[in-house]
Amino acid sequence: MSNVGLHAKRELEILSATETDPNNRPIIEEFKDEIIALCEKFGNSGQSGGSAPYVAKALSQAIKHLCMFEVIAPLTGNDDEWNDVSDLGNGELMVSPRGYIKSFPFTPKTFYIDVIEEEVAKDGWEMYVKDISQLDEVWAYYDKA
Repeated sequence: MSNVGLHAKRELEILSATETDPNNRPIIEEFKDEIIALCEKFGNSGQSGGSAPYVAKALSQAIKHLCMFEVIAPLTGNDDEWNDVSDLGNGELMVSPRGYIKSFPFTPKTFYIDVIEEEVAKDGWEMYVKDISQLDEVWAYYDKA
């Protein structure tokens, strides 16, 4: 086994041993074998001290994005990249204004905008953008509808 694989195995064993309450096991414990296998593959891939941090970061970011159903490659506009979300079936409402892709290839980006929520009826809410200038960054990235 590679040094990285051995290190991962040892650290995961220590982590598991630190929590004895069966109802409070480390969340990553069920992925132990997969994590060790990935670390073993990484250890055997010939990374040097200079490339290892870059490759490790790329792997961790890719796994995070994939687990969150996010894209890891720019969209090209091909039909197979799109899903019909017009009927989400979960009661969510789409909020306007909408932004459109300026050109392809395109990497989607999430923006966080401060909003003010106002209850207008029982279980009825309206939301307003707190600072409209926060949308400037959005419209620099997406085309306005």
